[in-house]
Amino acid sequence: MPSPDWIATYRLQLNAEFPLAAAARVLPYLAGLGISHVYLSPVLQAAATSTHGYDVTDPTRVSEQLGGEPAWGRFVAAARANNLGILLDFVPNHMAVSAENPWWDDLLRFGPLSRYANFFDVTPRREDTRWLVHLCPLGRRYGEALAVGELQLVRRATGDVRVRYFEHSWPLCPETHTPLANAGDAELAALSADRERLHALLEQQHYRLHHWRLEGELTNYRRFFDVGTLVGVRMDRPEVFAACHARIRGMIERDELAGLRIDHPDGLADPRGYLQRLRERLPDGRIYVEKILDENETLRGDWPVDGGVGYEFLARVNRLWMDGQKSDALTALYSDFTKESVNFPAVVREKQRQVLERAFNADLERLTDLALALAQQDWAQRDLSRRQMREALARLTTALPVYRTYRPASADESEDLRLINDSLTAARMLATHVDAAVFDFLQQLLTRANPSGHERDFLRRWQQLSPAVAAKGIEDTTFYVYDRLVACNEVGAPASAIGIPTERFHEFCHHLGANWPHNLLATSTHDNKRSEDVRTRLAVLTEIPDRWGEAVHAWSVLNHDAWNHRTPDRHAEWLLYQTLVGAWPISEERCWAYMLKACREAKIRTSWHAPNAGYEDALRDFVHGLFASREFLGSLEKFVALVAPAGRTNSLAQTLVKLTAPGVPDFYQGTELWELSLVDPDNRRPVDYAQRVDFLSRLEHLTAADVMAAIDSGLPKLWLIARALAARRANAACFARGARYRPRIAQGTRTSHLLAFERGERVIVAVPRFTLTLGGAWEDTHLPLPEGRWRHVFTAAWLEGTAAAAQLFAEFPVAMLVREE
Repeated sequence: MPSPDWIATYRLQLNAEFPLAAAARVLPYLAGLGISHVYLSPVLQAAATSTHGYDVTDPTRVSEQLGGEPAWGRFVAAARANNLGILLDFVPNHMAVSAENPWWDDLLRFGPLSRYANFFDVTPRREDTRWLVHLCPLGRRYGEALAVGELQLVRRATGDVRVRYFEHSWPLCPETHTPLANAGDAELAALSADRERLHALLEQQHYRLHHWRLEGELTNYRRFFDVGTLVGVRMDRPEVFAACHARIRGMIERDELAGLRIDHPDGLADPRGYLQRLRERLPDGRIYVEKILDENETLRGDWPVDGGVGYEFLARVNRLWMDGQKSDALTALYSDFTKESVNFPAVVREKQRQVLERAFNADLERLTDLALALAQQDWAQRDLSRRQMREALARLTTALPVYRTYRPASADESEDLRLINDSLTAARMLATHVDAAVFDFLQQLLTRANPSGHERDFLRRWQQLSPAVAAKGIEDTTFYVYDRLVACNEVGAPASAIGIPTERFHEFCHHLGANWPHNLLATSTHDNKRSEDVRTRLAVLTEIPDRWGEAVHAWSVLNHDAWNHRTPDRHAEWLLYQTLVGAWPISEERCWAYMLKACREAKIRTSWHAPNAGYEDALRDFVHGLFASREFLGSLEKFVALVAPAGRTNSLAQTLVKLTAPGVPDFYQGTELWELSLVDPDNRRPVDYAQRVDFLSRLEHLTAADVMAAIDSGLPKLWLIARALAARRANAACFARGARYRPRIAQGTRTSHLLAFERGERVIVAVPRFTLTLGGAWEDTHLPLPEGRWRHVFTAAWLEGTAAAAQLFAEFPVAMLVREE
């Protein structure tokens, strides 16, 4: 069956509580809303307890927890019956480190003789005298775990004898398993109780077990970021590619997929080569890559893909609702209250270095070993200092302004060479104590035109490490430390930038239309720090920094006693007030779960690696004190009542821009109504589809006045989406590849409050900005219209010649105009 035209995608998060059968029941609703493609989280077999599907254990079959192969067949049939295409999320970079993963288990059993030895990115440590995988699952030091009997030998029902540690288990190599093949339970128990014998047996395995705190220091396999339970896969090897894509290939051959979303391509050794092989197998379907781009970076033109997943669009449309003219006042307020640094680049470098040293120390040491080994091959370089080489590599990695480079596989290496040279220059300036010869050597190594095999290996490893350091240092640390305005802190977005000139936004949309017309346009995703409705509400704070400052200081005084005589944490307090304003109403339980995660991610007073119980108890008491204070909650609700209406207008405006900008609008589950959610797992709570189905069934005859009367329910957002998608289908030529995107310039005294653009020859979009300070006083502001009669999609009004802004937004907060023939 040919894929339907791409109009809009809708992301569903599958799990055991929402399997394929449940997702299939939602499909008629999505089709009725106007969605063209259902966008699924990974469906291949993942860990049995997986809540997301990215911890794949067997890529050759559909997940049993999601319903298995029968459920997949029924889902495909249901999608076809509803004329919906399927966009599937696929994970090529990593698999689960788990006994449920038969390939990984085989590797641990047979070591370098395993048929899967080349599947995983394992590097022997220089200290090891033989091939070993170093695992760090133990809750205490190895010797302690052994001494107290936590490591046991057990027999599975299959007869396989294994090492068990609570929920974990590992195989025995054949040399040690064969003598135990016929051992009874009593013999296994006796061996487990004999610490010396058990230790001797464990020493013969192809793995070593360590305390979890040593993961960053001892792990010798490439991980997904710093997650020790996810191991990197060597997808650059043809046999690995073939094995990992066998089930996906079957789906493609049966025309079950309209496209693939490729998770974390930056983790791969050769993203371009991988995508070329994938394109050969999916010549007609779409390929989207989860590529995080810097503000000044564009998607690689030599990648055979249809675009990104929308992070770059989100990063810009998110800032349209922020008043950048008042950012200095907000910065001063933040600095005064928290005493935190406002030097964002310095914070990023500091936090990247922190995670590099703590979470990726083993990776940095291996890179240093490789660099020194290469230097030893040249008599002119052999006396370079190991300490300085390590320092230079650390400085270089944290100076890179993008997630990674792609040498030597890029079709045009000029951009990569510029990035490497600029980063080396920056690193030299920040590390004047490092011998210039060390940087000279790295420059030669990283920029050589025809690198040797070992030099390519070094390049590969460094280029796979840098995105992990960037992600953990920026997204998962800096974004929890630099909290001036948390609405800015999203994947791919510059947290230091408040607001965006409309000219730059138009330039970006023109770039999409000219170069990536099929790019996904996201405003919420499963990876967001906050949902779109939280961000658009918090954006209103930039309009009123003085009133926000007054509220924060008043609340701080009011809540002083909630710290129970402990030293207040102004950083956490600042974050908490923003969280409450953005997500209100929110329960105390959800709020506390978020604050605990945020403070551990910040790694200032507590962390996942070293939880500070005293600090966390104090913060828990503070959160509880706020929720117990009627006076504070009354003041909070009064402030939320001030900013929430403008936040809702921002949300509707952002939604309409997404629906009409160049690209394919993407909706994250549940966000078609108001959705005030925070970072996962908060944004993966069940969606009330019964409510949405009910609302959709009543939309057809509702007017703008009807839906605005029910604004608290979120009905205006659903109504807007349904109407705009219908208009988009009816005017498909205006949104097709090559269709014109052109700014429309308003005239009058309040033009900074109005954004407008034209699509094709027949569609105009106009949305308001900064509506709290505007207060509805449009005065003489108007939008000149091209010739013809224009119908307002949301009010059915007819317009000609010029449209007064007050008229455009009188009945509904945003406008979409269609020229009638």
